Amino acid sequence: MGEQFDPAVDATVCLDTDDQIAASLTAVLLTGDSQLLAEAVRAVAWSKVVTQLAQQLHVTTREMRDMLAGKVPFTLNVLLPLLKEYGVMLVAEPVQSKAPASAERLLKRA
Repeated sequence: MGEQFDPAVDATVCLDTDDQIAASLTAVLLTGDSQLLAEAVRAVAWSKVVTQLAQQLHVTTREMRDMLAGKVPFTLNVLLPLLKEYGVMLVAEPVQSKAPASAERLLKRA
């Protein structure tokens, strides 16, 4: 039995053009392995989704794949639109904390 399909890993294979996709699927078809074919089709579908998402968010496909795979952190220009798409808003609020003693002394002098 083959390894479990992991789209974040398997989609990092560069399948950016229709020719690359066709060549990859043809090679898999020639193996006669139906499970491998199913995994290849899932990888191609995932790759297409990642490419489309990258285009919408104005990053390269490689950057998007690396962010989704956890290889690099999400950038704000990617994270904020994704959160908005999921109905989540990132809000910054000031922290309510007591000023350090040295800051209190400076404020008293002013």
